[in-house]
Amino acid sequence: MVTLSTIKSALKIDYTSDDADLLRLRDAVVALVETYTGLTICPRQVKQYLGGFTRARIEHAPFISVGSVTYTSTSGTTVTMPSTDYFLVRRELPTVYIDFTKQPSIKDGTEVEVDLTVGYTKAPADLEHAIIALIGTFYENPGSIQTINGAGPLPMGAEFILSNLRVRGSVS
Repeated sequence: MVTLSTIKSALKIDYTSDDADLLRLRDAVVALVETYTGLTICPRQVKQYLGGFTRARIEHAPFISVGSVTYTSTSGTTVTMPSTDYFLVRRELPTVYIDFTKQPSIKDGTEVEVDLTVGYTKAPADLEHAIIALIGTFYENPGSIQTINGAGPLPMGAEFILSNLRVRGSVS
């Protein structure tokens, strides 16, 4: 996450009266960037549900780790799969897949739940720059901004950076 001090330094703001507004804008811009790019900016826990134990693409990027894989057995018991029963396929980066060495039967009408940690531990410099540029634009021109796909006065560099960071195939 881009810190308030980094934002203020980049935008040459040396007073505190607008700190709450800058933080609000940062949160709004991060949400906008996540929606536009398909990336998860800040690390967090998410769940992904699978219909069974077949190879599946991790839908969140960037991927950090698998916390657990759980399922409901045919007897109705919730089971945590040992980590030795699944593995990650990273040879097609940035896409990561989860695959399984065992395919236990699951109760009808249930899904396999994969707990993931995703997001950047530190955002890349270009992404941080785009976020700061958008915050600065919204801060200086709060009433004249259109959506990122519109023809509003968005910083050209920010749109270029974000277009290049988009996760292909996960954003419509």
